[in-house]
Amino acid sequence: MGTEIRVWQISNDHIKPVEDAALAFEHVESELENWIVECPDILGDDLLIIARQKDVQGVGRLDLLAIQPDGALVIVELKRDLAPREAVAQALDYASWLDKVSEAELFEIADDHLHRPLGEAFADRFGKDMPAISPHNHRILLVGSRLDAAAERIINYLAQRHSVNLNAVFFRYAKLSTGQEILARSVLVAESMLQSAPSSRRRPSVSELLAAGTARQVLPMVEAFRAFGKDEKYATEQAASSYEGSLVYWRKNTEGKAKMVLGVNVSGQRKASPPGQLDIWIPIETLAQVLCVSENQAREMLSKLPILEMKGVDAIVRLKDDRSAQEVAKQVEGWFQKYPGFQQQMAATNG
Repeated sequence: MGTEIRVWQISNDHIKPVEDAALAFEHVESELENWIVECPDILGDDLLIIARQKDVQGVGRLDLLAIQPDGALVIVELKRDLAPREAVAQALDYASWLDKVSEAELFEIADDHLHRPLGEAFADRFGKDMPAISPHNHRILLVGSRLDAAAERIINYLAQRHSVNLNAVFFRYAKLSTGQEILARSVLVAESMLQSAPSSRRRPSVSELLAAGTARQVLPMVEAFRAFGKDEKYATEQAASSYEGSLVYWRKNTEGKAKMVLGVNVSGQRKASPPGQLDIWIPIETLAQVLCVSENQAREMLSKLPILEMKGVDAIVRLKDDRSAQEVAKQVEGWFQKYPGFQQQMAATNG
């Protein structure tokens, strides 16, 4: 179990133990949440809160989602008193949800909570540019005053045997004779043990992705889309760990917010595309935003492409030869050229 913390008060050269009060009786869960939001480093790290009380369909309401200076995400599940094994299962369920969130959705969630671009808030908080962010790169913190025995066994098992970056943070509450209140923290699993385990999928380099494209016989198709990242007037290219290795492209909307507009799944793992075939995905809502059209119009435009699947937030296009890749790349480039903000950006750049 976590290190036991006891508190003694020294007054007039005399020492006496301070009895623990029950956090559950003295303070409600929302107060603990407020303390963390006000001072996130009480969890042990410098954090930026990017979502609070986020409704996750089919799971529940996620208490807090934060980001670390290295770009890793932190899921925080709060229990003011005893955290049962069900709390561990719920926290893991939030993690499974986050693992399937697209990078575009993650930025939308953060922007909605912060009321400004995530990159700007990150720079203000940590004093540096934001690194590449991936929803796959996350860890889980279960926060409370104590765990039941089953929850403790599960956390230790997953963290120590299966390298799941999952930990419990305990807060002990005490009140001094003067009426002042004290909050002390301990953790269940030693941080050194968690740091020695892999916490995320490594982000591949562009050269590694191009080598994978060669191996899968899709490199010419991948290159058809790389023009977007070679000219910043169109978009910015980034290597990502999404779906075991992809190139993703970002573009600013009319408000100046960077949005992920295109993903090229070089690994072929998203929909198990066979060798010689390439899948790309386009977030429908984001495309509508950057083109200044309705979602229905965006769907109609996308329907003219060789669509494999158009469910949920993404349209997935399967390309079977170099010619089809070049045609789709030209079509998407044409959409961006017609985007109303494009001419404004060109004028500003040339002016």
